[in-house]
Amino acid sequence: MALDYKKQTAWKIVYTDFSDMERRAVELLNREAGKNIIRNTGVYTLYVLPLEKESANTKIKDNAFVVGVWDKSPLIQSLVSKNEIPPKGYFLRVMDNPANENGSIVVITGNEQADLFYGAEAFLGAYAVKFAPNGGGLFFTDNLFDMKLPIATYASAPKFATRGIFSWGHCINDYRTYIRTMARLGLNQLILWNDFTPLNAKDVVEYAHSYGIEVIWGFSWGWTSGGCKSTTSLDNEYLSNLKEQVLQKFEREYLGQGDGIYFQSFTERKDDSIGGRSIADAVTDFVNDTAGELLKRHPTLRIQFGLHATSVKNHLSAIARVDKRVEILWEDGGEFPFNFGNARIHDYETFNKEFEETLAFTKEILFLRGLDAPTGIVYKGFMKLDWTRFAHQTGPFILGENAEEIQNHDRQVRDDAWRGLTADWLKNGAYAHRFTSLIYELTKGNVNMCMAGTFDGGTYFPQAVCAEMFWDPEREYPEIMKSAMDKNFVIIN
Repeated sequence: MALDYKKQTAWKIVYTDFSDMERRAVELLNREAGKNIIRNTGVYTLYVLPLEKESANTKIKDNAFVVGVWDKSPLIQSLVSKNEIPPKGYFLRVMDNPANENGSIVVITGNEQADLFYGAEAFLGAYAVKFAPNGGGLFFTDNLFDMKLPIATYASAPKFATRGIFSWGHCINDYRTYIRTMARLGLNQLILWNDFTPLNAKDVVEYAHSYGIEVIWGFSWGWTSGGCKSTTSLDNEYLSNLKEQVLQKFEREYLGQGDGIYFQSFTERKDDSIGGRSIADAVTDFVNDTAGELLKRHPTLRIQFGLHATSVKNHLSAIARVDKRVEILWEDGGEFPFNFGNARIHDYETFNKEFEETLAFTKEILFLRGLDAPTGIVYKGFMKLDWTRFAHQTGPFILGENAEEIQNHDRQVRDDAWRGLTADWLKNGAYAHRFTSLIYELTKGNVNMCMAGTFDGGTYFPQAVCAEMFWDPEREYPEIMKSAMDKNFVIIN
């Protein structure tokens, strides 16, 4: 009996520009939707998903994905009105094919290329899950393209302009997968901390840029592991020598690399002074002096200051003097989601009191230096380093090109820990949602939202749900959780 290969030959992707994030959107559809189109289960017949550059002669006989920036696609303009597209967001329409009553067209558009990638992910992570055929309580996303697609429309835009993650560089075993995962979660800034600049730094930056992700290189301005305990003096000679070391390292290793630099200094302590000198006063003077010299030499340099609140929270008047050209990313500002011990809450009476104090502190630091000073908040509660066994980088290295055996090893070691974190976020993530909603209400998205953790070894629920909050915290928390869980690459263990 002849086999029916209609599905395998009835779809194509129409695009306008196979470059940058539109290329990444097309690749995502080709890989993730294509896997359910171009093969017939159990039959070894090879098909590909055809790609066609849009032209005046483009016709859609059966079914097609149509991808492109609205202003550059006459075909899309005939199917979508510009006013349907949200500012700085994507528009996804699944519709009947006007030329074939049995065919479907999936339109993915926006005003910028980044919108196309996020729209492609919305088709995979929202539409495909919702409309997949089902039977006996089971949903069969593999069989979505066996039928005419149901009509639907999706449109969304991120509420926060900057949505990122901080990670040590040598924690990342596969930088390409890491960056692709970030993009699929809607993140657009990656802070990579290293003792030494990776030899493949240029490759990492170029790959990240192709997914619309900025790369900020992080290195120490006086930070040391173990709570900065090795710093015993903040006298002028120490700070002057430290400044010179920073300037030399930047000029030697980071000039012209990436989209900016990030640093931490000697603030990750519980006390508020070193050698009798206020940490808040000393770090402000040191940062202003060092950053001022860097900006004098390189006026367009973007500088981020990772500031631990523990040692300065009672001396905010000093921090208010930090140069407004320097973006402060606040860490450890109180309870969940500022704190690593965050989601594992046992004493809710005490936690609720401290959480309210954290909200009040956050309101204060968001506008500490005025409305025009760039500010960010760093969330924790994800996989962290085992500092009892931590090993610093010993020299320049290749970032994110480790063997698959190493990736599998690290994934297995951390899997149980992720299970616990997932349970904690399921139970207590509503606190993080309330926190995020407050930040958006106060800033209207003009703040850098960052999480400290890693996607290496897989993407787990805590990371995905936090990324969903960064995208749009105005949704109810159950809806945000469902959006995270619906993504087929997110691990819920």
